[in-house]
Amino acid sequence: MRDIADKFWVPIVGFLLAALGSATGQGNATPSSAPTAAAGPCCGAIGAPWRDYFGANTAGGFSAEAWRATVRSGYPRDSNVASISSVIDPLRLDEVLAAHDWVHLQDGYNYRMQSAVDAYFDAIRADHGAGWRANVAQLAEAMIDGMQRNSAGGHRAYWELGNEIYAEQTGMTIGTWVSANNLPYPHPNSNYNDNPNHIERPNDRGIIGYQVEYQMALAIEAILTANAAAPAAFQVPIVAPAGFLAEATSENVLVGSAMGRRASYMYGQRLSRDAKGLVDNGLGKAVAIGRMGLLPPTVVVDQPEQQLRIDGVDLVFHLVSGTEAPAEFVFALPQFKAYCGAELMSHTLHNLYTLRGAKVRDALRWADSLERARNWSADAEVLFNQHHWPVWGQPQIQHFIVMQRDSYRYIHDQTVRLLNAGLNANEIAEQLVLPPALQQHLNVRGYYGTVSHNSKAVYQFYMGWFDGHPANLQPLPPVEAGRRYVELAGGSAQLRSAAKAAFDAGDYRWAAELLKHAVLADPGDVDAAEMLAQTFEQLAYMAESAPWRNVYLSGAYELRHGGPAQGISLATMLDMLQHTPIERFLERMAASIDGPAAADLALTINLVFSDLDQSYVLRIENGVLHHQAGPPVAGANATLRLTKAFFLQMMTGQAGATDLLLSDQTDIEGSRLDLGRFFGLIEAAPGIFPIVTR
Repeated sequence: MRDIADKFWVPIVGFLLAALGSATGQGNATPSSAPTAAAGPCCGAIGAPWRDYFGANTAGGFSAEAWRATVRSGYPRDSNVASISSVIDPLRLDEVLAAHDWVHLQDGYNYRMQSAVDAYFDAIRADHGAGWRANVAQLAEAMIDGMQRNSAGGHRAYWELGNEIYAEQTGMTIGTWVSANNLPYPHPNSNYNDNPNHIERPNDRGIIGYQVEYQMALAIEAILTANAAAPAAFQVPIVAPAGFLAEATSENVLVGSAMGRRASYMYGQRLSRDAKGLVDNGLGKAVAIGRMGLLPPTVVVDQPEQQLRIDGVDLVFHLVSGTEAPAEFVFALPQFKAYCGAELMSHTLHNLYTLRGAKVRDALRWADSLERARNWSADAEVLFNQHHWPVWGQPQIQHFIVMQRDSYRYIHDQTVRLLNAGLNANEIAEQLVLPPALQQHLNVRGYYGTVSHNSKAVYQFYMGWFDGHPANLQPLPPVEAGRRYVELAGGSAQLRSAAKAAFDAGDYRWAAELLKHAVLADPGDVDAAEMLAQTFEQLAYMAESAPWRNVYLSGAYELRHGGPAQGISLATMLDMLQHTPIERFLERMAASIDGPAAADLALTINLVFSDLDQSYVLRIENGVLHHQAGPPVAGANATLRLTKAFFLQMMTGQAGATDLLLSDQTDIEGSRLDLGRFFGLIEAAPGIFPIVTR
């Protein structure tokens, strides 16, 4: 499931990979020594240098020597990805960019231009595995572009991959793969409208959105616009899984402000784009930016298996909802011997719980769906997914899916075994590792999700937040606990001294635990804040998971520079919100009521949408806002008639109380004072709350 804060995130460049069925090629990248972090003002010399993951964590089962051998010999055959020859001869990055005038780099990523571009597919995964702690120059590997095509029955299958997290391959058109904001343009629709020839759009006959996703909508809208010259002959179905529209708008509208704030940590929104900052997001290089959009589907897949024919192309859909996304399907293209795994599978361990916050995903259902997908794809010669590159060859496809399936199932089963033995979530996460048979495969490494926080997700799925220990039933809130820990230590200076000893010994987790209390107790303690920032940096440099790294570095950044000045601008969401049901906004409105202030009030407001033929009765009682669809009721405190467009302006902060009273898009009957009191109870959620301080 995606959050609504994509405006925070900065993409670098999209890339297109090699032609289907190419011959093998070999990469030649090797990691270089990582730099040593500078000394800090509070802590003196850093207790440990930047950690090369493979040097510092050989217990993970993958040594630096093995990594180098892997890259020298091409992407490991036992990890089920066939190598591809280079699309173009090795070029310098500026030559690649010059050859494609529609490819651009966002500001802040120019450091990646220092390296020659080796156009070998094999090295791309190595980029994910060690790029942020080894040779950052190798990230240029991800900036190669090309196109994959395959012919069958007069049709061609295109697969366009953008190496951004948000919208890689989020939709398909029959004839062309579409990825909204696939390249780093501020507005995806301008990308497609301004560059009409970079894909062969005239043959598009259908659009598939195979999971809960809405960034793709603007690019789709642009394609529909581009083909609008022949509307009678061009009826384009938009295919999506059952529940797509509801799931795409539910929790994102309801808790999007909090998700967006935390997503800025997970995706490193405020970090510099360099070797000490954001270099990767684990599932892709960065996350797309721009306006978000949402188009309602015209064809809904609501059967476990459902066949469609679009413009002569047969598709067989299989629902896998409740896995990575609440509404999701995978599908086969039998004519092409191709199978789309959506985001059910990828070249990394995915999240059972995402660090930005979301409902926990069902590991057992996910593993079961992967087993079913293995059977569904038994005739496929190529497997392509929402993120990353395809897998070629039936044996490789089967093995790839088995590794994914068994990783999620192992995490699930062993977590359940250990929780039944009495271990709590933290204890399980501390000892659970994948067996060597799984660890050696890069496609289940923890570049995005991790065994650690995924095991905690399984625990939470079954057991909830409480670990059963009475002392954890009603613990002190963080600030009060922090003050008492500082007092117990004999003061902040003594606590910092203990933290420095832990830091110098390389015991960064304990140092972070101690310094957390010092900062919570006194946010003005700049020495404790700087020590904690340096500690977070060391934890970041040791992290294999890019989201872990980004969370640590974002915490360090805000300890030094403070929180953001502004949060989510809901105005960037208008393209999405216009297709969002009114009920979602009313649920968000109810969750924004200042309950204590409304506790003794009883108000009834009729809300009538003059352009939708919809009306609702809103009631506040006992501090709770209720809504019910239906005609206006007599005796209401006020009746407000307005257009949905104006309502959206109010919901996004573009219209206020004065606009409400003066706009020609509104009409008010009854007490304007009571109407003002009603809207005065609704609190804004700017999404700039502190995370590492209070």
